Amino acid sequence: MQFIEQHYSVYNKVALDSILVSASKKGASDIILKSEHSLSFLYDDEVIIDTVSKPLVDTELNAYLNDIYISSATAILSQSKDLDFSYSIKISRSKTVRFRVNATVVLLNAGNKGLELIFRVLSETPPSLEDLKIETKFSKSLVSNEYKSGIVFVLGPTGSGKSTLLSAVLRHKLQNEKERFLSYEAPIEYLYSCVPKMIGTISQSEIPTHLPDFVSATRNALRRKARVVLIGESRDQETIEGVMALSGNGHLVYSTAHTNDTCSFVKVLSSKFNESQESKKEAALSLLSQTNCVIHQDLVPAINGGLVGVRELLPLDKQEYKNFVFNQLSYDAQFLPSLTNALKKLLADFGITKSAHAKMLFDDEKITQKVLYSILNKEQEDGDYS
Repeated sequence: MQFIEQHYSVYNKVALDSILVSASKKGASDIILKSEHSLSFLYDDEVIIDTVSKPLVDTELNAYLNDIYISSATAILSQSKDLDFSYSIKISRSKTVRFRVNATVVLLNAGNKGLELIFRVLSETPPSLEDLKIETKFSKSLVSNEYKSGIVFVLGPTGSGKSTLLSAVLRHKLQNEKERFLSYEAPIEYLYSCVPKMIGTISQSEIPTHLPDFVSATRNALRRKARVVLIGESRDQETIEGVMALSGNGHLVYSTAHTNDTCSFVKVLSSKFNESQESKKEAALSLLSQTNCVIHQDLVPAINGGLVGVRELLPLDKQEYKNFVFNQLSYDAQFLPSLTNALKKLLADFGITKSAHAKMLFDDEKITQKVLYSILNKEQEDGDYS
């Protein structure tokens, strides 16, 4: 499959913009630009290399990055940092193509350093919960009107669709609640101004383009008179503290975190606290007290191609659920293991396990028996929830 309409002798901004637009029109999900390498594209999760085009030159890529982000972009990368940002190309008066971009320094042949830019094609308008085919059991917990404050976490590994799921949640709330919303993302993936029939209002800020980090975002949100706040990722102690402060001040907060499973979420987040074990324990109890629900999501192969989300739901919105966990805790060296085990029992008794959802997907002919068995076997290895 050909993703570009012509080949170029020089990769300047005009040429690379044209390549990005052409590839996005032809269905590529990602465009990969790497120093001394040919253009490559992801299509249906397969890498397709354009062996006809000339390899990219490092100086061309550096100039392009400085042009589309900020003039000091390559200087920032030289400090052992990477960059995440969004990039838009206007192709007509009413049409724009948007990308999520990651820029990273990489090792090339002979030990030289080079640059890799990955452009993920974005849709301007966030999907609806119906577009994502989110079952009612999950969507009700995500958008419940009974949440006046507290935290909703969407968890999963990198690339599991956490941000996309939360964008659908915000779209639903914007279309159904007369509230003011704030969203802080790194980068901004969807434009909520494109959502039809909104009755709420939203302001979006990108990290680090508009604010330096998520810690600043949590402080900023406290001063801006919004009831619902999305904090793109709870990745460090200061951000997690800020999320809990927002919740404690009466905000409903949505956020993501990287975890391999559902029931270790408190253990993983409290481990970010660089303090005593007692402080970690206090953080864990605060997180447990303020969390309304936890959704964990993985993407697995769908039966007809593409990917489908397999999810787990841990409910914490009722005091009886929290008491169920509190009554099983050991307040000694076994505190965190006892907490994880208690959450596993809560999940088994009151939630929806990943194996249960996988069986639903199999019954609906959305995944194969092979995929089902791989999910069941992994859950058995991780610990039986029954």
